[in-house]
Amino acid sequence: MILSILNFIRTGNLGKVQLGQNMDEIAQIFPEPDDKDKLDEEFTIWSYGAFEFHFFNENLILLWCDNLPYLGNPRKKQFKWDLWMLKKKHPMTLSKFINSMNREKIPFTLNGNFHLGKDSPYNIRADVKDTDSIIYFENSTDHATSIYKYKMVAIGASKMKEVSARVLQNFNQPSA
Repeated sequence: MILSILNFIRTGNLGKVQLGQNMDEIAQIFPEPDDKDKLDEEFTIWSYGAFEFHFFNENLILLWCDNLPYLGNPRKKQFKWDLWMLKKKHPMTLSKFINSMNREKIPFTLNGNFHLGKDSPYNIRADVKDTDSIIYFENSTDHATSIYKYKMVAIGASKMKEVSARVLQNFNQPSA
């Protein structure tokens, strides 16, 4: 089985895996993970190399990778990744990402997360339209001369992006 980062970004689904499915459903359609970590009675994380499935009460709530340099085929070789634009030797910048998304005709919006007293955003989040996909970029070395040089640091899919977007929008509104 080959899983595509492009299709994941485009749809928010990982193959046939979708947010909201329960562990039993996923176990029927997806290979056994490299690791299963039960954090407490409610939270569990399945890991496939650097890619994670986060469960709350056995329902998938987050597909996530915040360790992109190590995103590769899982240890147990359950599937292979088609890394699309991530397979380049140099980290993906926001500028390259925007060009790639436009070339693929994938609509998205950008949102900045500002810390108090900063002129530049701490990070930029790209939300793919009509999906649960989210992509994060940061000025991880503090040397970026513009936000377009921020580096991609995480990809995922979450139902929480609508909530976090509303919170972020309210936070960035000037106070009366």
